[in-house]
Amino acid sequence: MLTEQQIPTPGTLEYRRTGSTRRYHPGYECKWATNTVVHILENREYTGCLVNFKTEKLSYKVQAQCRKSPGESKCIFENHHEPIIDTQTWERVQELRKQRKRPNRYDEVGLFSGILFCADCGSVMYQQRYQTDKRKQDCYICGNYKKRTHDCTAHFIRTDLLTAGVLSNLRKVTSYAAKHEARFMKLLD
Repeated sequence: MLTEQQIPTPGTLEYRRTGSTRRYHPGYECKWATNTVVHILENREYTGCLVNFKTEKLSYKVQAQCRKSPGESKCIFENHHEPIIDTQTWERVQELRKQRKRPNRYDEVGLFSGILFCADCGSVMYQQRYQTDKRKQDCYICGNYKKRTHDCTAHFIRTDLLTAGVLSNLRKVTSYAAKHEARFMKLLD
């Protein structure tokens, strides 16, 4: 949408202001990259806040800085400058980005995408499809194992077994709710 409306990118604006060509690409003055929009949507400073202590040094001997994780302590000063994004919109975007589901390479969104987590390491489980001459199998596999980022074993569950298990549990719950409606309503409160 930003590209269609011919709104200049931050690199183009920086070039016009300072003459720096670090992020300026001639011919692409209004072509927005996805990661630029993601950065704007995740950056709290665009809501008018000043955020301090986003990075820290591991030691006074090491000059390199590392970014703090989102849960770590930071100083946030509200209404420091004029906001570009209102706070309600920014918070809604954060909620949506937490529960986003992406289509796989077959352009399908898995039924359980975004809600399955590895029991051992807590990583998100990704949908994977194995296909041979004799059979086709869908499963969900541990993200840390798949990316080899942490020591986690090959946790996976077949999609057909998972669907059957969830369906069985749903049938039990609905059966119980139908037979004992008052007790079930009490459990929900």
